[in-house]
Formats: sequence, C-alpha cells, structure tokens
Amino acid sequence: QGWSGGLEGRAFSRSPAQALVAQAQGASAAAAEAMGSGGAAPLDGLRLEIFAERNFRLYSQTTRAVHASLLAIFSEVEFRLPNMIVSRLTRESVGRALDLGVTAACIREFLERHVHRRAKESGFGVPDNVKDQIYLWEMERKRLVSTPAMKIDNFRDEGEWEVTVEHLRSRNGLLHMLADRRELWCAASEFDGLRARLGEWRASRAPV
Repeated sequence: QGWSGGLEGRAFSRSPAQALVAQAQGASAAAAEAMGSGGAAPLDGLRLEIFAERNFRLYSQTTRAVHASLLAIFSEVEFRLPNMIVSRLTRESVGRALDLGVTAACIREFLERHVHRRAKESGFGVPDNVKDQIYLWEMERKRLVSTPAMKIDNFRDEGEWEVTVEHLRSRNGLLHMLADRRELWCAASEFDGLRARLGEWRASRAPV
C-alpha cells in the first residue's frame, strides 16, 4: 500500500519504510559533511520511532546507542546509518530475548509504543502477522514433551523408597514424585536398571 506524507516536509509515494530510508541516507551525507567541517550533525536522537514491515524488518529512527542496544536484544541488526537502524525479527533473535526473560508481550508493547508518528497518522502500526509470529515463537518454547514413564508405588519400607529415589536421581530418571504418598514416576528407560538395583539392595539386607 502506498503512503504519502512528509518527513521534514517532503512528499513520498512510497512505503513509510522506504521514505525513512531515503531520509536517513540524506542525513548520512549531511552528517559526514558536518563532521568534516567540525560541526555537529542536525539529528534529533532523543526519540525512537519504528516502522515495522510485514517481512519482519524494522526501520528504527534514532541516533542513541542505548536504542541500538535495546533493538539488538530481540532483533538482528543489519546495518546502521547516522539516524536509523535497520534490523529484522527472527526466530533466533526473539529466542535470545526470551532466554533473557523478555516476553513476547514485552516485545510487542515496545514496538507498539514506538510506532513512528508518521505511520500512526497514516493508519500504520505493527502488522498483525508480526505480532502473531512473535507470540508463536514464544509458544514454540513452551511445547509439552511426552516421555514414556513408569509409576512406582507400594514400597516395602522407607529404606526401599530412599534407595529408589537416590538411584533415579543419580541417573536423571526421576520425573515426578509425591513423597508424602511414596509414589513416583520414572523414565521407562530406567526401570530395568532400577529393578536390578533394588534386587542388589534387597539381597544385601537378606539374613545370612
């Protein structure tokens, strides 16, 4: 869908992201000229404004290093211009954020809070497919894993219970237990080994 508006009064018949790229490229030349003359580039770095596209690319208008660090938490930075950062949301980048304790809801809220003002005026926001995919990537990490298991109960005494728990823990085969009821579930692959261990333990306690 085309977008017409003005960044600094200029009209574009392009998407918001394309318009922002054009502005940033112009600012890049201005910044280089200003640096060469010992001056400062006329860039406002206090505001972070983001265009999010359906292809998961983010065009973030900013000059602040802290904004670049924030974006790098959940997106892959592709390149930087003096007043813009271009990055992309990927399964891996969102996964890194999730590992740090950042939720899908936090990422979505961040993107929506920083939607570019020109995009807001033109009815653009964070595309639904982008918001949905962020949640789907989070849900992928919460899938239940099915593990064949065996339930064990009716222990003869406290000693047999303790030997069983100790053996399964040493083998990482204890899946769940209810200590007050002396019931536990172990990985099915560990059952034969447990039976052999209990046989040895019982034999060691048998009267000579």
